[in-house]
Formats: sequence, structure tokens, C-alpha cells
Amino acid sequence: MIDFHLHTTASDGKVTPRGLVDLSLAKELKVIAITDHDTVEGVEEAVTYAKDKNILIIPGIEISCYEQE
Repeated sequence: MIDFHLHTTASDGKVTPRGLVDLSLAKELKVIAITDHDTVEGVEEAVTYAKDKNILIIPGIEISCYEQE
């Protein structure tokens, strides 16, 4: 199982980066991408925490963009 669009408390998510790793493992995900809004602040914590766990963390970002009127 894979999820390529997850957010942490670094943006608008409800769980910390560590909590997201634990939740993903509990749901038997093997690969996740952390794609917080406009920040990669939670990625390093998740990658470090997941280092010895059976899950791959892919760093990502969701960039906000707005149409100029």
C-alpha cells in the first residue's frame, strides 16, 4: 500500500511527522510521500524517525499558487 499525498502538522495535517509514520505503519503502508503545503519542515523528522522501520518516506511539497488578476 502506498499514499503519495499526506500532510503533517507542519502545514494543515492533524498528526506530527512521527505520528504520521506510526499511523502509516498501523495502516500497513510501505511507501508514503509527505507533501505539506509550502514547506518541507516535517520531512526530516519523519525520515529520521522511519530510518529503522519498514517504510519508505518520499519528500514532497504542495506549492500554493494563485492566479494574478
